[in-house]
Amino acid sequence: MTDLATDVPPPSLVAAQLVLGSLASERVPWWAAHWLAGGRDGQALRELAGLDGNDSRAVWDLLPDALADMSVEIPSSAAAAATLSFRHFASLCLSGGASEHWVAQKVEETVALSGYDPAVLDLALGQL
Repeated sequence: MTDLATDVPPPSLVAAQLVLGSLASERVPWWAAHWLAGGRDGQALRELAGLDGNDSRAVWDLLPDALADMSVEIPSSAAAAATLSFRHFASLCLSGGASEHWVAQKVEETVALSGYDPAVLDLALGQL
């Protein structure tokens, strides 16, 4: 299994975390550096990668522009963000990178972060 605490999430998942309020802002500059190294580019992304992660406000301020640099849309609702998150969790589980128990925990966390939004609860994994 992969180390989920140190893996670099895809930018689309980070956009979902931004909407849901579950963003680990101290890790975002490190992720941005990896995205740069992976061939993505943009002024805001470079600035984000240059931060040390201690100033969460600076991370939150730069992240939307950095996502735009990568042509990643920020989900328009908690349900859209949860859908992206749930797909990521399921993909990790199916590839052997996460256990079913971990997925259930992350789904429960996502539903709670959404404020038990009925649209999130109506999603297939939201009904767990």
